[in-house]
Amino acid sequence: MTAPDIPAVSREAQAPLRTVGLLGGMSSHSTIDYYRLIDAEVNAKVGGYTSAPLLIRSVNFGDIHRCIHGGDWAEAGQLLAAAGRELQAGGARAVFLCTNTMHRVADALDAALDVPLVHIVDVVARSLKAEGFHRPALLGSRAVTTDEVFRRRYAGHGVDPVRADEADVQRLDEIVFDELCRGRVLPASRDQMRAIIDRLAARGADAVVLGCTEFRLLMEDCALPLPSFDSTTLHARAAAAFCLGESAAK
Repeated sequence: MTAPDIPAVSREAQAPLRTVGLLGGMSSHSTIDYYRLIDAEVNAKVGGYTSAPLLIRSVNFGDIHRCIHGGDWAEAGQLLAAAGRELQAGGARAVFLCTNTMHRVADALDAALDVPLVHIVDVVARSLKAEGFHRPALLGSRAVTTDEVFRRRYAGHGVDPVRADEADVQRLDEIVFDELCRGRVLPASRDQMRAIIDRLAARGADAVVLGCTEFRLLMEDCALPLPSFDSTTLHARAAAAFCLGESAAK
């Protein structure tokens, strides 16, 4: 005999869900993951047909890509600040920037908002420290792996990432922009990333941070030689926690 469905606890007896603003489109592939992960987390905790109230502002990645590769971070910050204000005006109670690289201009975005911007580095760094890791291999775009903005943010949490050498930095950047942002998931690139992690482990890395929101497309279900911290999953869980009224680090 089939057991009857157990009804979910009514949200009417609980605090209302808080609306989360997702600033995405950089690229759309990772933004889709955020949507799915946040909804799954909220539904798992509440049950029934509950899903997260989300506002998604997807920018034109062509404009952002031009700024990244032209080094025009000021314009990029202005573009994202304008988009973030649209999310706030639409009712978002907090904003989550669905990309690692563009946290290069997080200060400009944060300054434009009256609601919290939950920073991806803060979320990842706290997760690392909670598990006792302080020297992660940081994989991401060139900006993420080399820019002092990111290194200082991690250092503020007592985390000192191990940086890849120039050849590996260049290859990681190519995987991000030439492949994953275009939806190309190549087994050869997965093997190359594993080799990069091996090299960083040999230099003292105690964990690995997948510091590009598209990397989970390539490395999901892939066995790695170090404990892995996926920035997309961790940031999405923080968004779900905020939606549910739980704490999310600013």
